Amino acid sequence: MAKCLRTPLNKVVADHVFRIVSERYERGSIIITSNKPFELWGEMFADPILATAILDRLVHHARVIPIAGESYRTRDRRPPTLQSPSATQTAKTRPKTAAN
Repeated sequence: MAKCLRTPLNKVVADHVFRIVSERYERGSIIITSNKPFELWGEMFADPILATAILDRLVHHARVIPIAGESYRTRDRRPPTLQSPSATQTAKTRPKTAAN
């Protein structure tokens, strides 16, 4: 199982998150994004029972949209993709048309 790399939320912050989620539960919408799978939320909140209670309220009636792939936010940190010289040359020497 993967480990959380960040320090868990302290008890006060975790309790505040639980209170906010509980107050909104079945009363209004909440949108939350996370790069951590549900399995690691117990470590993030430093309390698996509290994390389970939060998740129970969040995913009940929820639509979970998993997003796979590379991070859009970190795209500028990746090295540029190399193109073949022939593809670059073809694009530069292609005659212009009305569609271009």
